[in-house]
Formats: sequence, structure tokens, C-alpha cells
Amino acid sequence: MDKREKMKLAQAIANGHEPCAWKTLPDMRAAGVKSAARAMVPLAAAIDYSDALFLSVVLSNPGDRRRNVTLHSWTLRDGVLTCSPYEPNSPDKAQAISKMISHHLLDMFADIVRRWPKTALPRQIGIMTDGHGICFHPAYPDGTDPRWLQEHLSGRDPACEIIPVSPDGYLGVICAGHGTTRH
Repeated sequence: MDKREKMKLAQAIANGHEPCAWKTLPDMRAAGVKSAARAMVPLAAAIDYSDALFLSVVLSNPGDRRRNVTLHSWTLRDGVLTCSPYEPNSPDKAQAISKMISHHLLDMFADIVRRWPKTALPRQIGIMTDGHGICFHPAYPDGTDPRWLQEHLSGRDPACEIIPVSPDGYLGVICAGHGTTRH
């Protein structure tokens, strides 16, 4: 799927939605956010190498040494936006991209993980990215549950923007990127 087709899908999803408000996630350390910003170029490339409109980067077993970072694609299938394991058009890219980005995101994930007591940590924590910005939804922390986007688009429970998403990117367009308000 080319960029033009992806943009048409994003615009179709955005139809009928008011501009989305974004919350901020307090107490994010600048070093973690700055390091996460370095992961944006390979994440943008990952979107280009696939049919994804945007990605979730998921940290499994966040309180364990066996933690693992995986990518998940958000694609439109049969008119429904779904999240599934990342499958690039070039299969050797997925593992290379995961390795490339994981060390850049670990400090930011640590800032998110510390919000839960060790005994109440979610099984996985995920952030969503358009390859330009990063958002997170505390009520749906695993990053693959489609309810985070439903709640965000409805305005009932906005997601938190850690690094601003691109108003011209697929996620920005879905969230009515031009003219979004930030809280």
C-alpha cells in the first residue's frame, strides 16, 4: 500500500470525529524523551516498509530481566482498525528495527513503568507512534487494545502525548491533526 492510499484510509477514519484533545504525561524525564526521539527515524521507516498507519511499540514483562520489545502494526482490515504483530514488506526488517529502537526507548518505558506498584504492573506496556511522535494511554497501557483510540477519538478519555505526533502523519490526520487541542 502506498502513502497516498494510507492517507485516504486515515482521512476516512477521521471522518465524523471532532478534533482530539491530548493530555500530557507528567514527570517524564527529559533524557528518556530525548533518547526516545532518536527512535523516530527507524520507526518512520518501519511504517513505510509495511501497510501500517501507525505502530505500537510494546514492552513485555516490564518488571523482569526477560523483558522484550516488539512492534505491532495498526492497519485497517474490513473497515476496522486493528493491531497485529508487525509484518514489514521486507521480513528481515522487523527484528532489525526492534533491536535498533529498543535501547532508545527503555528510559522512556522506565518512566512509564514507575507509575505502577511492582505488584500491579501490567503484563505489557505499549506506546503508539506515527514515526514522528509518541503517545500513551494509561487506561489501556498495553498499546494494542483498540479501545484506547476509541476513547481518545470520542473525547471521553484522551491519550497522553509524550512527543507531539505529526499533524500531517496518519495518526495526526486520524486525530484531526490540523487544529488539535492540547491539555
